[in-house]
Order: sequence, then C-alpha cells, then structure tokens
Amino acid sequence: MDVRKLRAAMIMSGYDQRRLASEIGITPTSLSRKMLGKSKFNIDQIISICRILGITDGADKADIFLSRVS
Repeated sequence: MDVRKLRAAMIMSGYDQRRLASEIGITPTSLSRKMLGKSKFNIDQIISICRILGITDGADKADIFLSRVS
C-alpha cells in the first residue's frame, strides 16, 4: 500500500482519517492501523474508499492498494 498516495487522495477529496473511517464503517484507530500496514483493508473497504474518494482509474487503485511503498 502506498499511504502517501492514499493521503493525497484523501486531501484532494476533503477527507481526514476520522471522516473516512466513519464513512467506511470502521474506527479511526482501525483506519490508522490499516494505513500503517499493521492490518489489511478488505476488498469491501477498498471499494468503498475508492468510491468515496472518487478513485476510478484501475491504475490509480493499483498504485495505492497494491504497491508496497509506505
């Protein structure tokens, strides 16, 4: 996961971690753990995040969620 790209997408969409966590139905702590690579996003969470943040391009999705950069 490339947390820098996810954070950039969040900022561009006007979301902070607390708001995004609420939107996808998890706690801010859980979102933080996932963004730090301590636990993994499930596919439903990834789909929701992409929908909420307007990430529609498959390459962008792969860059964020399949990359190993953190």
